[in-house]
Amino acid sequence: MKPTLPLPAFPTIMLQTTTLTSASWESDDACGLVLLLPEGNRDAVEKTPWADALRLRMDAFPEKTNPVLTTTPNGLRTAIGFIGEGVASFKLLTLARKLVDPLLTERPRQIKVVSLLDDSVAARAMAQALVAAVHAAVFRLPKITGKPEDLSTLQTVSFVGDYAGAEFNHALATAEGNNLARWLTQLPGNYLTPALYRNYAETLVKQEGWDADFIDLKRLEKLGAGAFLSVTEASPNRDAGVLHLSYRPKGSKGPALALVGKGICFDTGGTNLKVGDGMLGMHGDMQGSAVALGTFLALTRLGFKQLLAGAGRKPHWPERGEVQRRHHCTEWHYH
Repeated sequence: MKPTLPLPAFPTIMLQTTTLTSASWESDDACGLVLLLPEGNRDAVEKTPWADALRLRMDAFPEKTNPVLTTTPNGLRTAIGFIGEGVASFKLLTLARKLVDPLLTERPRQIKVVSLLDDSVAARAMAQALVAAVHAAVFRLPKITGKPEDLSTLQTVSFVGDYAGAEFNHALATAEGNNLARWLTQLPGNYLTPALYRNYAETLVKQEGWDADFIDLKRLEKLGAGAFLSVTEASPNRDAGVLHLSYRPKGSKGPALALVGKGICFDTGGTNLKVGDGMLGMHGDMQGSAVALGTFLALTRLGFKQLLAGAGRKPHWPERGEVQRRHHCTEWHYH
C-alpha cells in the first residue's frame, strides 16, 4: 500500500553564532529577540541599549515570572529568560518553548538570541534547547485536508554572545528524530495501517542506506510465534509482521545497541471493548515504535559508531463486527 502523504520535510533554518558588539542590537522589524539573563541578577540588562525600559517592564511582573515578554522602545518583540545554574534539561526545553512560541506568532524572519550570562556552559545548554524548541515549533504535523499549510517565515536563528563553542549537530539530529516520531504518532488510526507504516519505514531504508528484513505471517508461523499470531487472527488483512532494520556505520565496534518499539496502530480493546474516552488517544499506541524509528534516524545523522539493533512486531486486528483492534509493532536494528 502506498501512502497518500509523503514523509515529512524537516525545517531548514540557518544557525549562526557571533560575538556581542554594539551592532548586535541593530535589527529590522522582521526580527524577534531572546535575552538570556542570569537568574537573580537583573542588573545584567544594563548591557542592553534599553536598560531603563526593560527594567521598568520586568518590575511590572512578579519576581519569579519566567519568561517576561515585552517590546523594546524600537519595536522589537522580546522574550527575556532567566537562567539558573545546573538547570535540568527538561526545564531548559520547557523554558525554550516559552521563549520562542510568542515570538513565532509575530512571523519573524530571524530570531536573535543574546546571552548576557556569565556561565558560557549554561548559555550553550540553553542554545541547544532553543534549537530543539524552534524546530519543534515550526515543524508541520500531518494534515489530511485540502487546506493550504501555514508555513513558518523563520529563516535564521542567530546566537550572540559566548556559548562555549556551541555546535548544533546533536540538537539538529535529535530534533529531526523527534519530529519524525511526532509526525507518525499524529497520523490517525484509520490511515496508518501496518502496511502503510511499513512503507514509510522502508522509504527511510532507501533514503538512509539501511537494511530491512520483513518477517511476514508465514515466516512467523514457521518460527512458532504463537502469541504474536493470536493477536492477528481477527484481521482480514495479512499485513502484520516483524520489521527488522539494521545499519552498520563504517568503523562501528562493540556490542549491538538494540531499539525495540511497540507499534499498535489503534487499539480499541478487542473483545474487551474500550469506552470512548479510553479510545481517544489510541492512535498513539504505536508511538514506542515511532520513537525507536526517530532515534534510529538521529543516530544515523550523528554517525553513531556503535553496533545498534532494534526490533518490532506488527500484528493487526482491523475489525470483526463492531470490534476493532489494530496492532503494528516495529523492530529496528542498527549495526
